[in-house]
Amino acid sequence: MKKTVLAACMLLAGTTILKSQETQVKFFGQPEFQSQTTTKKGNYFTNPVNKALPPVWSDSTYVDSTKSAFAPGNYVLFITSQITDKISVLSENTANVVNGVPTFEVQRLFAKYSFKDYLSFKVGKMFNPIGIWNNQYNMGLVLQPTIQRPSIIRASNDGGVLQIKNTGVQVEGDNITKARLFYRVFVCNGGGTTIMNANLKNQYAVSAALGAEPVEGLKIVGSAHYDVFSAKRPNLAGITNKKGGTSLLSNASVAYMNPEKNFEVMAEYYYQSTQFDSLGEKSSLGLLTYAGYKVTNKLIPYVQYAYLQAGTENSTDFYYAGATNGVQIKIHDITLGVRYKFSPNFVVKLEYNYRQNHQIYKDNSFQLQNPLLPGYKEGDKIGSTITQGPRMQFAFTF
Repeated sequence: MKKTVLAACMLLAGTTILKSQETQVKFFGQPEFQSQTTTKKGNYFTNPVNKALPPVWSDSTYVDSTKSAFAPGNYVLFITSQITDKISVLSENTANVVNGVPTFEVQRLFAKYSFKDYLSFKVGKMFNPIGIWNNQYNMGLVLQPTIQRPSIIRASNDGGVLQIKNTGVQVEGDNITKARLFYRVFVCNGGGTTIMNANLKNQYAVSAALGAEPVEGLKIVGSAHYDVFSAKRPNLAGITNKKGGTSLLSNASVAYMNPEKNFEVMAEYYYQSTQFDSLGEKSSLGLLTYAGYKVTNKLIPYVQYAYLQAGTENSTDFYYAGATNGVQIKIHDITLGVRYKFSPNFVVKLEYNYRQNHQIYKDNSFQLQNPLLPGYKEGDKIGSTITQGPRMQFAFTF
């Protein structure tokens, strides 16, 4: 009897604490089906039958293959708790199976102290305040207008290259003046550093954003991220530089996403400049655009276009393209889609994606002129990989 009463008291106490803290727990699921046709054409290295021989340079190589599969997608656990009137916490974790291997990642985990609307503090792991999309949507894709994040701001473990989240301290403010100005200043680990032993010179990165929402749903944001690469430590592209370097990512974004209106649109422009002590300055740029129209409150067709240029005509950007000298990357990515909202907690999305990835091998710098590479002909080379096909996602939360 005593044990029963004690258990009941503990359960009641736990329920009371959770209620007083206003803890909310949400689960997100997003299983997918995707079919993709890959076409390669142009100029590529091909490996000879005898592996002891060097690769052969081939012109007008053409490879066509199709594959399809179901995927579980990310399973997301999203928890928020209002501990006191001023202190709250947030945790966002994802689990998935990649190539048959289970994965788990803490996407965000931070505490927030809200002093006033115009002054709050966060400490922990969070999304960098770059642009709009990166902070507008969490990893639960029932809230996101498309099936995938744009390639420019995709996570590094999903093929992306930007540092879209990090650990540090952020100062922020919202709803300042009638223009509803807002700001973010984030001091965090630099160059992908996640542990103290890897931060050799007490180097940190700084992200800052300044924006306004003068009309309901209309956001205008300018932001930047200054980063430091420690010497002999790889950046997100896996490039290690003997003396380290710096980078500056600039962004300009505008979005009109008013749930009460039929038309929704978003556009973001990114410019990345990296300075390595022994390699000189490199640069890349990216653009993403999105537009959707609510035919009804449940049916919304949309289109998304993204462009990424890694490097210039005369210089490879090692931050994006890797260590291969003389290669410039140009990616065109267009998605036509439609989503149907059965309810705010269950959305089905159907898309057709077309992506062109052009690798431009510059004749004046790439090591094609090595006589050990049979098939070499003078002049710049272009290898194009085209992927296209439909995909479907069932996104839900409970």
